[in-house]
Amino acid sequence: MNNEQRVFAFDGKVAELTSSTGANGYLAVRVEKVIARQGRKRFPKVYVYLDAAIRSGDGGEWEFSDRADPEYDDVLAELTASKVDWYGQEFELVWLGPDEAERLRRSVFGYD
Repeated sequence: MNNEQRVFAFDGKVAELTSSTGANGYLAVRVEKVIARQGRKRFPKVYVYLDAAIRSGDGGEWEFSDRADPEYDDVLAELTASKVDWYGQEFELVWLGPDEAERLRRSVFGYD
């Protein structure tokens, strides 16, 4: 399996996030192949979109943030290792099953 196939295997997945600081939340992954342009040249490009809903250890309000990675090798390494550096904060990932992932994609992230 090549890296593009490996990264597409994460499309639609949701993980529970935990950190040593007590912050916790969820990470949703979307992977898309788009047609990019450079001048007149068009070519397929894979983008990995990560959406996070994080709250502090005291159970405060959700804070939402996102990240788009047009070069997916680094993010693939993070997702495969089940560890992500989210804007300077390290999180461990626990991948959830498909039913729980779908429920959270709708209830937390508002996906249709």
